[in-house]
Amino acid sequence: MAAEGLPGTATHTSFILVVEQPGPYSGREAALSSGLPLDVGAALLDAVGSRGGKVLLTRSRDRHRDRSPDSRRVWWVWPHYPRPVVWTAQVDDARALPALCGGSPDTAPVASAALIDRPVLLVCTHGRRDVCCARSGKELVATSDDLEADVWESSHQGGHRFAPVVLDLSTGYQHGRVSRQDLRAIAQESARGRVHLPTARGHIGLTAQWQAVDLAVRERFGHLDLGGLSLIDQGGQMIVTVPSGKTIRATVRATQSSPRPESCGSEPVPVRALSVDLSTD
Repeated sequence: MAAEGLPGTATHTSFILVVEQPGPYSGREAALSSGLPLDVGAALLDAVGSRGGKVLLTRSRDRHRDRSPDSRRVWWVWPHYPRPVVWTAQVDDARALPALCGGSPDTAPVASAALIDRPVLLVCTHGRRDVCCARSGKELVATSDDLEADVWESSHQGGHRFAPVVLDLSTGYQHGRVSRQDLRAIAQESARGRVHLPTARGHIGLTAQWQAVDLAVRERFGHLDLGGLSLIDQGGQMIVTVPSGKTIRATVRATQSSPRPESCGSEPVPVRALSVDLSTD
């Protein structure tokens, strides 16, 4: 059975709050099954969900790292295409977090916040949500020393059938079936403001169809730099312009492919496959 295509499968969201929370995530919803107080986790889900966003918990690769239970690293992620805006800060009171979810990308969420200055890669290792991520994600994290990036474990990102799954906060691209060599390439390309195409599932700030179009154009024209592409919806017609001045018209077709397991050991289910046709003026 041929592997399911990656383009167009990334999680689509308008905002992500990433919260450092050491220890195990013992249930399917990490915010409600970690060391966070239950009322704080529920308030975070409500505050972020009300703006169409997603909460991710992270933990250091070093499980024994000293960390005050009241002090945690937080990232506020606006996945604008093509360049996300990501603020980060140390927050000492977890109960303050729900009130810090209503800002904008133009303003620091707290006085001490700064824009990230190097790639931040999140590797899903949420075993209670999916055993595929527990197995392959942890193996990948264990090989992530000496990268040009900060690498963290994360709770469930979406698309566990593509494990190991990696979200690059710096570029906004989510990746699947990531090998050790791929992780290094993702970090290196991200540091240069570029996309590693072989494992890219799509930009999380785009819908599935636009994710597929974006990656198809980048692949065809060898355009790896984050900037330079303009995506235009012209009365339902999908149009992309590239730095050379070419205008590309894209048509996306969705078909049902052969059933595939969504997780390790689960029953196969039908999967939608996206194909992209490109034409130039």
